[in-house]
Amino acid sequence: MVLPVVAWFGAQVVAPDLVKRALDLLSQPDWRKKLVASVKRRSERKFSRRRLTKWLAREAVWKLLVKPSDESTAMLIQSLAGTIATRRNSAAHQADLAEHLVRLVYAEFLANLGASYAVAISHYQQTAQLTRIEDHLADQNGFATNLAHLPAPVARTISSQTPNGSGACERLAALIADPASRGAGVVRDIVDTPPGWLRDGPPLLWAALAEFANGFGWSDLASVCFERAADEGVSGRGRWLALAVLTATEAGDEARVGSRETRRGSPFVG
Repeated sequence: MVLPVVAWFGAQVVAPDLVKRALDLLSQPDWRKKLVASVKRRSERKFSRRRLTKWLAREAVWKLLVKPSDESTAMLIQSLAGTIATRRNSAAHQADLAEHLVRLVYAEFLANLGASYAVAISHYQQTAQLTRIEDHLADQNGFATNLAHLPAPVARTISSQTPNGSGACERLAALIADPASRGAGVVRDIVDTPPGWLRDGPPLLWAALAEFANGFGWSDLASVCFERAADEGVSGRGRWLALAVLTATEAGDEARVGSRETRRGSPFVG
């Protein structure tokens, strides 16, 4: 979905002189570097400046930027996700980051296009402040509702980590509180291909996922998650490995029990 201020800009770019000015600026490497630097300052998320600069050097990207629409925004997000994808983070996992960056690129691009547009964007940002606050409160209420639908130990573990990574906590709570997610397949997908927000979130969320899986009797998945909590450096490593052994035993996986017993050592280590 295109931001209102971007949609407004889309209605202005019919003027040939404005399109020409926008394309002239985008064709200048130094100006693109300044644009990336502006995005970097505004973003709290980690990303590769080199990859974003490389993406902005494409003429196809310029043409989409100067004619914003729902379709062009979707195409920009898709192409940027592919550009910033790595072996560890596939394009699918980078879609959320790509959308975040595309929105910032739009905002900084417009703000640097000319003084009149900078004023218009400043006005938009001021008038949108109440909406952002209301959206934040709605998200918080939704998070509390999702926690209320989870087993108490799982909810407590997730809630305790919100100061360290509220976004990841909210996503995990929403995912496993959804009745449609109450199947081992959903947890298995997370375990097999951890999404970026979970990999970058508080490591203790792996313990919360393990507790959730164990509560439904998915001992094999719980074992993997407990071990992941230990591997991610959660305090009390011996405890998590001991729980990994216990749940692997319950799952009847003798091979995994043996390997984890070897790693575990004393359950009081860590």
